[in-house]
Amino acid sequence: MTDLKRSSTNLLTVSYRGSDKLFVQSLASYLILAILLLIDFVYHEQLMRSSIEYTVQLQTYRSLETPLRYISTIMNKMSYFYLFFLISVRKDFEKIALLIFASTMMFFFNGVVKMFYHEPRPYFLDERIIGFVGFKCDYGTPSGWTQKNFGLLLFFYWDAVTTYSLRKFKKRLIQFGLFVSAVVLLITQMFFGSSSFMQVLLGLSFGVSFFFLFQNLESRILQEF
Repeated sequence: MTDLKRSSTNLLTVSYRGSDKLFVQSLASYLILAILLLIDFVYHEQLMRSSIEYTVQLQTYRSLETPLRYISTIMNKMSYFYLFFLISVRKDFEKIALLIFASTMMFFFNGVVKMFYHEPRPYFLDERIIGFVGFKCDYGTPSGWTQKNFGLLLFFYWDAVTTYSLRKFKKRLIQFGLFVSAVVLLITQMFFGSSSFMQVLLGLSFGVSFFFLFQNLESRILQEF
């Protein structure tokens, strides 16, 4: 009986520690998002001018076009591959429902924020910028492509960590991959003239914030049921 009490106490302690860590991480992501929004509000014009000049310089490296197109295509298809994996291999319909719900909410929220900002994409602001992948006529802040893809990458990481017993080295390796992915997303969007530096950063930050928001929602649902 004493051993049972100790084991249940230990489980509760681990659960509380996990929830405390999640709370701190969530708070940090929301704080970073608020700081980025404030920076963009105060230095908006200067940041946009600097970003446009950087994009113009970046587009002189035409050899980047082909590999970045491949990266863009892979990123766009990533969620479909993952859904296929969940359905055919894992048969994890709970994760499938959560992924579809999270993607739908991110898409909806991104549209609402874009309508609030009313900020054009860089290739509509400067005729020197080439629209390599065509011209998207919606607004640019925050970058929806970046928000969706980085949010999904975080979802994949969380799924891998919670489903499989990964060693610390593998976790660090995946975390490094996430950092590299964020840099690649930034370069890709700026090279194609689809988003400015701050539009991409805000997209990344919104993606991270949404990830932690849905993690909190899921943990609360699991505690209730």
